[in-house]
Amino acid sequence: MSDASRFDSVGLSRRDWLKASGVACGASAGASLGCASAAAGNGTANLSNPEQQAGTNRIKHYIRRSRELALAELKPTRKQIDRALALHAESIVCDPMGGSLTAVGLFTPALAELARIRADGNGPVTGKQMDQISNKIDKYRPFELISNPIMQRDHQALLRASGRTLSTTGAERWTVPGSNLDWHTYLFENLDYMEKVTCAEQAAQLKQDGRFGAIWCNHAPLTGADSPVESVDLMYLLGVRQAMPGCRMDDVGRAVVRRMNQLGMVVDTAHNDELTIVAASSEPVMCSHTCCRAVHHMVIRRIVT
Repeated sequence: MSDASRFDSVGLSRRDWLKASGVACGASAGASLGCASAAAGNGTANLSNPEQQAGTNRIKHYIRRSRELALAELKPTRKQIDRALALHAESIVCDPMGGSLTAVGLFTPALAELARIRADGNGPVTGKQMDQISNKIDKYRPFELISNPIMQRDHQALLRASGRTLSTTGAERWTVPGSNLDWHTYLFENLDYMEKVTCAEQAAQLKQDGRFGAIWCNHAPLTGADSPVESVDLMYLLGVRQAMPGCRMDDVGRAVVRRMNQLGMVVDTAHNDELTIVAASSEPVMCSHTCCRAVHHMVIRRIVT
């Protein structure tokens, strides 16, 4: 895998790589593009590199190197850079498949070794042990972030470098005390640069303020719950605004979709038969993540059936 492809896979936005470098331009990438500095009066002044906000040299290097790789791969013209900056300034960018806390290397030493084991996925670790490791990382990382100002600086720098205003956070196991919903509610109540988003007006204000928001999403099939329609109401009250209805588009599945439409929740077709959900929904739907049907049609068909 090439360097560009590797960095493409970690979820950093190409557009904001350009934003971070189109003016100040790292030495190597900037020289190849012939970019001028912000002081040249080219209409894109007052832009700063997001790595300057980072608290550790490791994250500063990661963001800077990512930008250099993107510029080397894309080789944009100055006109394209200015166009990208204008589009980004007018847009609210959302990552519908996570991203509020996932960031390469955003761990304190206490969890770094556990994160390495989880990423490796090999060795004498059973599936049950891996679940326990993931649970511990997800449970304790919010508390580490709240208590560590340097980690918060790294977190903000990575979010800003990604170009996102909004990300999603999983609310799975939302009926269980001590679940992601509890941990992250506490997290967002104690961070001044990020908050839970429940309406479009809130997202627009975050964009204007240069802050970040997280949208609660549920990836567990709602049709598998004991009381699916009532579960939709409870999730909405808890702040969940995006959910997968489940594979069953029988009377129960259609009732779940109708209730989500009535409440204003986004219906997510991922891991489902999207055509039956589209037929059941009176509102636009979304697919938060998918694969190429032309290549993986047989896999998709097996999952659906």
